[in-house]
Order: sequence, then C-alpha cells, then structure tokens
Amino acid sequence: MAKATAANPRRFLRWAVTLALVPACAQEPAVPTLKVTVTLVQLDAVVTDKHGKHVANLTRGDFEVFQDGKKQQITHFTYIPGLAPAATPRTAGTATPSGAKPQAEQIRRTIVLMVDDLGLSFSSAAYLREALRKYVREQVQPDELVAVLRTSGGSGAFQQFTTDPRVLTAAVDRLSWNVSSRTGISALPALGGGEDDTGEGSGAGPVRDRNQRAVLRTIGMLQYVTEGLRSMPGRKGVVLFSDGLVFRRVLGGHDADVRPIVEERFRRLVDRANRANVVISTVDTKGISYTGMQAKDNLGGAQAEDVHGLVQARAGQATEGWDGMIELARGTGGVFFHNTNDIGRAAQQAVEDLEGYYLIGFSPPDGTFKPDSGESKYHRVRVVVRRGGLQVRTRAGYFGGEDRRQAPQVPADPAAQLVKAALSPFTSGAIGLRLTALFANTAEAGSYVTSMLHIAGKDLTFSKQADGGYKAQVDVASFIYQDDGSLLDKRASSYTIRVANSQFETLLRNGFLYRLQNIVTRPGAYQVRAAVWDAGSGKLGSASQYLEVPNVEKGSLALSSVVMQSSVDDGAREAELAGTGSVAVRVFRPGVPIFYGFVVLNPGMKEGTSHPDVEIQATVLRDGQPVWKGPAFTLDAATPADPRRVKVAQKLSFGASTPPGEYLLHIEATSHRAGTKQKTHAEQSLDFELRRR
Repeated sequence: MAKATAANPRRFLRWAVTLALVPACAQEPAVPTLKVTVTLVQLDAVVTDKHGKHVANLTRGDFEVFQDGKKQQITHFTYIPGLAPAATPRTAGTATPSGAKPQAEQIRRTIVLMVDDLGLSFSSAAYLREALRKYVREQVQPDELVAVLRTSGGSGAFQQFTTDPRVLTAAVDRLSWNVSSRTGISALPALGGGEDDTGEGSGAGPVRDRNQRAVLRTIGMLQYVTEGLRSMPGRKGVVLFSDGLVFRRVLGGHDADVRPIVEERFRRLVDRANRANVVISTVDTKGISYTGMQAKDNLGGAQAEDVHGLVQARAGQATEGWDGMIELARGTGGVFFHNTNDIGRAAQQAVEDLEGYYLIGFSPPDGTFKPDSGESKYHRVRVVVRRGGLQVRTRAGYFGGEDRRQAPQVPADPAAQLVKAALSPFTSGAIGLRLTALFANTAEAGSYVTSMLHIAGKDLTFSKQADGGYKAQVDVASFIYQDDGSLLDKRASSYTIRVANSQFETLLRNGFLYRLQNIVTRPGAYQVRAAVWDAGSGKLGSASQYLEVPNVEKGSLALSSVVMQSSVDDGAREAELAGTGSVAVRVFRPGVPIFYGFVVLNPGMKEGTSHPDVEIQATVLRDGQPVWKGPAFTLDAATPADPRRVKVAQKLSFGASTPPGEYLLHIEATSHRAGTKQKTHAEQSLDFELRRR
C-alpha cells in the first residue's frame, strides 16, 4: 500500500452537534401530510372500521371538513396506501456488512420510542423495559429507523436513530426508574394509610409544582423530538410511554400564571408535530389497574362511605393523566392505548397504524392568517366520515401561520460536513467505507479496541505529480461512545496519500487502511462512528459499528473478537492486508482457504491440570439460517503460556461451487466453572463475503 503521511491537522472540528437527533442526509417525504399556506391547508386522515382495520375505499364525497365549526369545501383529495413490508424480515444471526448504514430512500418508517421516565412509577419502568426488549427483538424491521429516547434527556450514540437492534437493545437496557419522576412507586392510596400524593395534603404546593415542571419538561422534550423528525424520511411517528400526563389538574391549578404557559406550549407542540408530519400515539404504562379492596387496606372501623370513597379515589387515580395523553394523541392523529398489560403489542399497533391514510385539502377562509392581538390564532379542524360505523382520526388544528419549509442545510465547512456525516444514521455512499472494530485483551494493556477503516481507493480523487506519482488528500473523523452516551474518544486527522506510479493500480484496487486503538477501562456496549472526506471531490463516506466489551477482570469466560483473512503470514505486505482477503475487508473467493482466530479469555481448567476445559463450536449462517456447522472441538491438549488467554486458530474451506453472498461466522465457547459442574458460555460473530472474480 502507498505510504500515508499525516499532514498538519485542520482546524479543530466543531463539536456543537446535537447527538440525539441528527437529520443529516435525510429526505423530505414525497407528499407532506400537513401543509399550511395562504391558499391550502392539507392534512392526513386515518379511517378505521369497528375492528380497528384501515378503510381504503372511500371517496371525496364520504368526507366533510370543518374549521372552527364551519364547513369547508374539499379541493384536494387522495389516498396514500401503506408501503409493502420489507421483503426479508430481520432474523437473528443475519449478516450485515461491517459498519453498514442504510440509505435514506430505503427507510419506510421513522419511529421514536419515547419513554416518559419523568412520569413512570418504579414498577412501570421495570415492566416497560422488558416489554421494549421484546418489541425490539421481534418487531423492529430492517426498513424502520428507530430511536429510544427519554423525556429526562440524555444524548449520545445509543439514543440515535438506527436500524441495528443491538444498539436499540443497549439503549433499552439503560432505562431505569427516575428518582425525579412525578409518579411515586405506588400510585394508588390505601385505606387507613398515610398522606397520599394526590396533591391535596399539606404538601400539595410542592407536589403540584413538581408535577407542573415535569409535565413542561415532557412537553419540551416532545417538541424537541418533533423538530428533529421534520426532515427524517418515511412516515414518522412517536410512541409515548407514560403513567399519565395530568393535564387538567395542571391547566386548572391554583397558580393562575401556569395555565396559559402550559396550554400554549401544548398547542405549540401539537402544531409543530403536525407541520413536521409526526403522529404521536400514547400508551398508558400502568396497565390494567385493580381499584377494589386490597389486602393492605385497614377495614377496622371503616364505614361504607369510606370504602366507596376509596374505590372512587382509586378509580380516579387509575385514569388520572389520561386527559393529557388523549389530547396529545387526538391532536396529532394518533391513538391512545390504555387498560392493557401488553405494552409491546400496543407499540406494534401504534406503528402499524401509520400505514395508509387520506390526504384532504381545503382553501382556508379569509381571516385565517390574521393575527389576534399580535399572536397567530389557533384554528380547530374536524373531519367527519359520512358513512356509518367508521371512525376517523386526523390533526386537531393549526396556528394561522404559513408553513415555509426549507431544505435541510448542508454545512459549508468541510469539517462540519465530516462530523455531520459521522453522526448521521445514514450513509452518504459517495466514498466506500468499511469499518471493522475488534476487541482484544492482553496482560500488559488490558482490554482495548482496534478500529480499522478501509477506504475504497477507486473513490478518491488523485492528482498527477511532477515525479509521475499521484497524490490525494483525505480527512478522517472518528468517535467512540460508551453505552451511557458519553464520548470515550474523538479524533480528526488529515492525510496526504502519496503513491508511486508503479503502485497506483494496486492502491485503487486494494484501498487505503486507517487504524486507531483505544484502551477501554470498563466493560459494556460501545459504538464506533467514522467518516471520511475527500478534498479533491468534496465527497463523503461514513460507517458505524456496535461492539460489546466483556468484563474480563471479573474472571468470567469471554471471547475476543474473531479475525479472518486469507493468509496466515503476519508479515504480509500492508497492501495485501488492505486487499479483499484482509482482516479489514473479508471478501474471499469460494475454494480459497480462510483462516480465522480468536482468544479464549478466562477458560476453566481441567481439574488437577494446566489444560483448558473448553469446547468450541463454529457455525456459518446465511440470512439467519445455518448452512454449515463444524465438529465441536476442545482445547484440552493445549498448554498455554498464559492460562487466562488461550489462542485458537482454525481454517475454513468452501467449495468452488458455494453460492456467493454475505455470511456470518458464529463462534460459541463452553467451559466448566472452576470447581463446579456448572457450564458457562461465551460467543462472538463476524461477517464476511464470498465473491467470485
């Protein structure tokens, strides 16, 4: 490979980038679902029958539209059918190219799973975490861009939009009960118990103020999310999980100054969500609440009216907060789900409800855009279906201000473009970039991650030099985030690639390899994100990879990352290491041997010996299905120099007739825990490709 020399670093990259919602490279939907101009108001409407199924055969004459109670003439009408589901659903073990990101045009839906941890009880938070784990594992599809966010805030790589269920699972696993939640551990009072948290006791003022602040923070986070969704692709939706938004009590609180603030922010939220084409559905996470007598109730001396009053109070608290969630869903055309213990199913129904809708337009009447006391007036909209037995959901209204949308701005500064590409959930695709992040552990260094960026040489712009050689200039930015969203490392470098004429074709074929290493001091999930910018053409490429670092110091069985290549010669030329059969690229020809290796960490030992008590099983999968399973083998004949780190090297051979395509090598190790019959397991996987030349 050509020699790469580091040039003087460019000015330091600007890091003022919001990480939770990065709309880079996004595309506006082909047909907007809410458009407000001086000549047209256009909104979407979903029609369902009594069974909740979408109705798609209605005509313009089946609808009536009212603004502020006055009937309007429908001037535009069409039905937007739901898109066909992904041809190949995601299955466990499906191979995906290293560092792959989706193209914006591949995304059918963009979904935010918004956890209102400011409004969840302790039990609701625990139950919701398990339900979302199951939903991510079973329901998220490859053509859906999903983010898991919290209303309490927090940003980072694990709150970004992604199609990778492993990243979403890592985000879900970090959900926990928030001590600042406006909902206590037990939401229902007991007969004969102490002062409840209804806000009417001696602590009513502080409790009410806390609730008001928490509701305002929830509204603010939802507004922030809808703004970020404005330029995202596909049909867009937010599913809010909460124990309730106590809206009526807040709006009608004793502090008269609070009412207009909250009411105005709520209406602005609905208006912005509608203009951003975002549907918000809400899910009551309290589940099915029992409001009758309970074992904890002290019935001694209780009168009938006391019992009746308690049951009524419990019924009221079980439904408290529904009003805000109902208004939020109704205002944006979403659905409110309640009295259900199947939260995952509610989320699935909310997402499925985004498919198939009517676009209805009308000319706004005179005075719509005339300010009232200097402020834009809010106009209520109602859509009626004239056929019996049908229900319609649409946007509740809008402010009388024209919607002037602008295309997403592309930063003029190359450094800012580089950062934006690295943090975007989408790939630019202009420069081929393949990211391979590998975990390893040594006695000297501990755990560390090696990241290899393979840059396609054919996509770079080279200029001919006076000496007959070629030169290209590239900038590389890389980020490594920990599972709490904190930044472990960021790097920005500028490289001048100089290559002799005799090596130029080799460089174009094999590409350019950029390496970096990071010591990781704590176990957990990590995400590596990177981008490259070609100075000659201004083109960008980006990639990201999820990686788990086990707790080696704890002494549990673990595996290093797997490496694969077509040569066992560690002294091979760097140009060959960057080629198709290298560790960084892993594209092999059927019929050519493939060598792979890894390190078994903390293996158990056979009793009374220095031989590892480990069994290894290797499986090759394609499209989630096993296509080859090798014979299990043991390491009991090995006498490792370091008993905590046992190196394993093996060879794969595929026949020349093996179908080309993407595959996954899965390694599973089993070992007995020292001094017991209990078995422990560890596993690792690595993708590769078979390609005929």
